[in-house]
Amino acid sequence: MWSDNESENDYLNYSETAELVVNILEKEELRPLSVGVFGGWGVGKSSMVQLIEARLKDDENVILISFDAWLFQSYDDARAALLDTIGGALRDAVKDDETLLEKVSDLLGRVNKLRALGLIAELGAAAVGLPAFGTINAGIGAAAKAMTSGGDQSDLTAIHDAAGDVANRGAGLFQPAETYSPPEEVRAFRQEFEELLGQMGKTLVVVVDNLDRCLPRDAIHTLEAIRLFLFVPQTAFVIAVDEEMIRHAVSEHYGAQQTRLVSDYLDKFVQIPVRVPKAGFPEMRSYLFMLLVASPFDGDGVLAKSQFEAINKHFIDHLRKSWQSIELKPTDLLDVAQVAEALSEAQRANIKNSFRLAESLAPQLAEAQRVSGNPRIVKRMLNAVRLRSQIARTRGMPLSEAIIAKLVLFERCASSKATAALLNFIAASNGGRVDEIGTIEAALKKNETPKLPTEWSDDAKFIFEWAALEPSLAEVDLRPAAYLARDLAPTKLTTTDLSPTAEGALRVLLKATKQTSPAVRAALSEIPADERGAVLDQIIGHLSQVSDWSSAPPGYVGAHLLADQSENCGEALSDFIKQHIPKPARWLTLRLKNANWWETK
Repeated sequence: MWSDNESENDYLNYSETAELVVNILEKEELRPLSVGVFGGWGVGKSSMVQLIEARLKDDENVILISFDAWLFQSYDDARAALLDTIGGALRDAVKDDETLLEKVSDLLGRVNKLRALGLIAELGAAAVGLPAFGTINAGIGAAAKAMTSGGDQSDLTAIHDAAGDVANRGAGLFQPAETYSPPEEVRAFRQEFEELLGQMGKTLVVVVDNLDRCLPRDAIHTLEAIRLFLFVPQTAFVIAVDEEMIRHAVSEHYGAQQTRLVSDYLDKFVQIPVRVPKAGFPEMRSYLFMLLVASPFDGDGVLAKSQFEAINKHFIDHLRKSWQSIELKPTDLLDVAQVAEALSEAQRANIKNSFRLAESLAPQLAEAQRVSGNPRIVKRMLNAVRLRSQIARTRGMPLSEAIIAKLVLFERCASSKATAALLNFIAASNGGRVDEIGTIEAALKKNETPKLPTEWSDDAKFIFEWAALEPSLAEVDLRPAAYLARDLAPTKLTTTDLSPTAEGALRVLLKATKQTSPAVRAALSEIPADERGAVLDQIIGHLSQVSDWSSAPPGYVGAHLLADQSENCGEALSDFIKQHIPKPARWLTLRLKNANWWETK
């Protein structure tokens, strides 16, 4: 089995991009600097960040700080959490210098005062040009006294009382924009922060990760703290984030409907965007092979560390020269490993088998819409393969790991309708040998275009390519595989891993009660075409729990609109209604009357 966590091991040549980022961070003339590491869920942003950190951690001229935003999800304020984390790291860095240590203590004192005054929360919105609620103005007299260090606890209490009153009266509303001058306390913080870094003679590099997992409020607050309080000379920030998640967070946190504000928000923070490279066939082959060879199914032939590292290096070198179209052969890997340390027969077999399986699966995993080269999805798929293989061995099922992998690939990449049809074909077959698969394989061997069952017609391109993969399944008894697919519900590979954009749209659609709602229409337009089916699956899962259908439950409107957009969604919702609502109420009958997807059934 393989860990689902980020890794410093580079099997995808992410190190090349990490080296480019480090080169940019080292350019003094570019600071202060913010670099965005962009990519969707599971593409490897955290692994990329670890590779960047690994190249910076031994640099004596750099103070490296890793900030996991998700760990501070329940903190009093995400902005204060970031300031505290940086202050603590600076204190550790100067612990042997009493003068600098005192300056760091003063800086941390300012953080506490800013928090007490409410300035951290209030000024965050000002950092991106959004109007504030007036928390500072409400207690301006007490704030002025406190910031000159002449205030006492009663002044702080007055500020909080005033702020609370304003917040209660104005909750959820944007007040008219006012001229707003940052308090001297904030200017003093920035000045002291800049002077401290200058006296230390080092560059502060802050790596921010896992913003994708945060609530919109905390994600936005973290970015605001960087721009408002910390963006001074001798600083550089690496921000790993999904762009779509941030756009969703801006819209939800500020209630912003203006497209310009939502789309341009990141431009206020990120000067140099770097996208995590999409894994194509060569990268996916490398990734699969390194995972497989590191953990052989039977435990035999595990490579020595020197052999493994030699092969990994050879793969990375080959990826960096992929533009030359140099063929990679398993014999190349055997030679490289042999030079590092003599290979046993079991190790040779491990390398050959791992390469054969990786070579077979990589094209589909790189190109299939439901995988699209996503390393996390691939790793979860391999874990499902390994778990099923272990159970198959325990139960004495005659299934190789390669056969199980090919069938799991079908589950992952084909539509749910096609997968259900495959299981039905197996159930109706003679001895578990599926005639439909045999017919397709035979036609492909003759370079003919196979005729597909109707249930597979929508997935024709994938199924043709899948059927051509080794091993052949025409003469294989697939009943044990079908048993595993149906019996091991937790390891089924239906598409439940939604992108942040699709997740945000799902939340809206689950609450939808009006078909004409602008929010509902906007949510529908944001769902990527290849995730509509997955979103509908989630909605149907909620609707299946509804017992009273006398009126439209929340979520039905969203499901109906998805069915209008996609033929596959229409078929899925139609099947659900027929199975779960045999006698539709009048409101549903009227809704279905004009639905093309219902009339065609």
